[in-house]
Amino acid sequence: MTEEIEMLAAYSAALDEIYALRRALALEASVVEANTLDLKALSKRRRHQLTQAVERMRGAARGESSTAYAEVNHRSLDQAMIRAGGSNVLTRWSWEASLIGRSER
Repeated sequence: MTEEIEMLAAYSAALDEIYALRRALALEASVVEANTLDLKALSKRRRHQLTQAVERMRGAARGESSTAYAEVNHRSLDQAMIRAGGSNVLTRWSWEASLIGRSER
């Protein structure tokens, strides 16, 4: 029974994390849209790229990340994760270990 409770706790924490990430993406999409898309100096090409980025972020915020980022090269995603200081490997063990590390801080 204890293992089942631990599994449910981990599952609940994962859902909380997903929800927090979706909300963060929705916020960042709004920030990018509000602070950059109205700039007069922005070229049409850059405006189009930023508009697409905002739509991808909003798609991911709605839970559609696999389709929103389907056209994006996986290497680009990997490189972005490295620049963010994250890992390109996520297992249940590594995720649970990161939770333990956060709770100890």
